[in-house]
Amino acid sequence: MSKQLDLSKRQEIARLLKEGKDFAEIAKVLNFDRTTILREINRNVGDNGVYNPELAEQKRKHRKRFPKLNPAVVASLPSEIREELNKILVYETPNVQRRQLVIDKYIKEYGSLILSNLITPKAAMRALANEFYMEQSTIYKLLKREGVYKDRYNPICIHPTEK
Repeated sequence: MSKQLDLSKRQEIARLLKEGKDFAEIAKVLNFDRTTILREINRNVGDNGVYNPELAEQKRKHRKRFPKLNPAVVASLPSEIREELNKILVYETPNVQRRQLVIDKYIKEYGSLILSNLITPKAAMRALANEFYMEQSTIYKLLKREGVYKDRYNPICIHPTEK
């Protein structure tokens, strides 16, 4: 089975979905695992609720913009450049941005709802996990580590940037 979907495969998925095929049938036609097709469709549904192959390709290209660096090449750079590169990699990577988005959204969007007992912290974490394609336990650990979530009696702590 192939490892990655390209634009033509994504367009084929969209065509087969329009024909009413289910995930298993699409997977068989394209020679992919059924869960790969399911994950692809769930991740790339547009605002209209329809699978969008162009959106999927755009997301793939965005992920590709941040290639892995060869440690040997980095080690051969002058120390000043290495230090600047490390600053950029630590603070400007997609994962750091995504973590900050998760924290901000938990505080700003769900904070008042949690404090008003309209939703539970667990429900907020579940919603964030679905939105950011992360495990709920990862969201929990992130919020605990950053001091945003203490325990069920203190579900929202003022974030250092919010003081």
